[in-house]
Amino acid sequence: MEQNIFNTVYKVNHAGGSGSCFYLKNYDLFVTNYHVVDGFREVALQDNDKNRFYARVVLVNPAKDIAFLKAEGDFSALPEIALSALDSVSIGQKINVAGYPFGMPFTVTEGTVSSPRQLINDSYYIQTDAAVNPGNSGGPMFNDQDELVAITASKITDADNMGFGIPVTALRELLEQIGDLDTSVYNVQCNSCDEFISDEEEYCPSCGDKLPSNVFQERSLTDLAVFCEEAIQAMGINPVLARVGYESWVFHKGSSEIRMFVYQRSYLFCTSPINVLPKKNLEPVLTYLLNAEVKPYQLGLDGNQIYLSYRIHISDIFSDFAEEIQKNISRLRGYEPTSAFVEKIMQQQLYRNIAKTQYTDDSKVTDHYAIIPTGQLTELNSLNSLQKAVFELIVRRFLSVFYPPAEYQNVKLVVGVDTENHTESFFASAKVLKSPGYLEIAGIPKKKDKNDPDNPNRGLDRVTGGEFSRQESGEDGENEETADPKVLLELADRIQNGDIVEVNGYGIKEGKTSPPKRYTSGSMVLAMENAGQLIEDEELRAQIKGSGIGTSATRAEILKKLFNIKYMALNEKTQVITPTYLGELIYEVVHTSMKQLLNPELTASWEKGLTYVAEGSITPDEYMQKLERFVIGRTYNAVHMGNAYGLRPAFDAVAVFYQNAEKEKKSSRSAKSAGNMKAARATKAGTK
Repeated sequence: MEQNIFNTVYKVNHAGGSGSCFYLKNYDLFVTNYHVVDGFREVALQDNDKNRFYARVVLVNPAKDIAFLKAEGDFSALPEIALSALDSVSIGQKINVAGYPFGMPFTVTEGTVSSPRQLINDSYYIQTDAAVNPGNSGGPMFNDQDELVAITASKITDADNMGFGIPVTALRELLEQIGDLDTSVYNVQCNSCDEFISDEEEYCPSCGDKLPSNVFQERSLTDLAVFCEEAIQAMGINPVLARVGYESWVFHKGSSEIRMFVYQRSYLFCTSPINVLPKKNLEPVLTYLLNAEVKPYQLGLDGNQIYLSYRIHISDIFSDFAEEIQKNISRLRGYEPTSAFVEKIMQQQLYRNIAKTQYTDDSKVTDHYAIIPTGQLTELNSLNSLQKAVFELIVRRFLSVFYPPAEYQNVKLVVGVDTENHTESFFASAKVLKSPGYLEIAGIPKKKDKNDPDNPNRGLDRVTGGEFSRQESGEDGENEETADPKVLLELADRIQNGDIVEVNGYGIKEGKTSPPKRYTSGSMVLAMENAGQLIEDEELRAQIKGSGIGTSATRAEILKKLFNIKYMALNEKTQVITPTYLGELIYEVVHTSMKQLLNPELTASWEKGLTYVAEGSITPDEYMQKLERFVIGRTYNAVHMGNAYGLRPAFDAVAVFYQNAEKEKKSSRSAKSAGNMKAARATKAGTK
């Protein structure tokens, strides 16, 4: 590889991540992908010596996925990259990809051209088996003569040996059109008429073609990022040059390198490497690191590097939540479906103590931060019906936080009737909504329609009042007859234990118990979430409470994987989940060899161990040793159990159900085929 490729390929850094670019000396412009800088007008360029340069995005063509950058600095010493001739790429030709994959230092990978004209989404790309990874986008693809043949564009997710590049012909066409380009402003090129547009427009002023949505919109920084960048700017440093990713910055102050980043979504770290550990006589150094008083800073180690660090909880930076929340709520006054609730919150100042609750305490966040409406309603009319429904759901959920809890009253009535031989007991129960609280916004669950057993009870009743179903009561209701909840509540308020109640009459109502419904994709996620209810041990049940199997972010993916590996099947129409023959066989194997894996108590016990680690009762090494012993022991037992013949009866018992199902399928297909043949013969006979 010639030195000119090494010298002219730069890294692109901004608040959204990083990519690659390369310099065209004849045009004094850097070239990258549009998707690398999408949403940003200002970026930082970094060469191989880690020098950084401020750059502005001056032209984008989203259809071609090409962007031009204008950087501040003298780049006259850089060599020129030669552009290859048209149609100079062929199958099997050697090709090289240069860039900064995953933000790492400069890397070149070699491969061959798999296809010189691969059609994807109405555009042609060069396909190669050279290694292409996130961060390579925007960098050059070049041949053995160090000529540019393509701009690295992307790779298909989870695909191996498959990277793509935008042919140099697309770049040549764009370069031929930039003679009159104003590099002092941000320009968007219309892909229909090639017009350069610098003013924000929805449609091209020349041809009237619709421009790509959000092409003029800039990504806004988070409140934390604004806070940090104001501090960086106060030190006399351009924060754009310091950005190295989402809520992450690296810059120098004097001879010190300072890194700022968010850790575990809860803490802001500011750290600086100051020295490396000596190779000998470590004891006095380590003793000093442990005992040195450098508050509010801390000394620490990462590998053999000594760091001076400062850590602060994000909640301590933004302690005045009420003001920002008040702004968001106030903006929602214009949203008609919830405007009445917003007005009540504002008038009664129900938001005042929100800063003291778990809803604004980042230390209480486990899986994901909440989705909160900002009150920006300008684009609401452009949403489709489903998007509007999701927005309303989020708004109602957000506003519900500020309302008081809903209050129910459970009533159980046992009436004993004396007969000649014994006392017969009759039961009635009810759950009455006495105060709707947040349900005034979120909606009160409807009473299930007894005449519609298939109704999943998904509706919401916006009218406050007493609603009751046996499902809501939490009782199995085997010997209970539900009465009118309001009447039962009034009766319970009037009578006391032992009072004689006048009975007007008796009636007999026959009923049948119903088998449990099959799991659907939705009910299975809830079952995984509430798996702890199946645990008898109270301590373990308390341990897994609130966590269950997986997290809210992984449960759906767990099910998806089970579908993909054919352990379970999903009916796309009804969303009913059924086990497959393979899944049942796997279950039988695990049930006989490692039964503990099928019990949520195992998850609970592991969670309990992690709690002990967090509390300091046991060390992480002790926990891992116990975990490894468990895994090794159970695996050894499973391997040496020798129960292959013992599993055969279980396999045969399972196979019966699937064999019968297969016979029914074949019989149905045969009958259908015979019917079609008969119809065909009849048609044929009719044409004679």
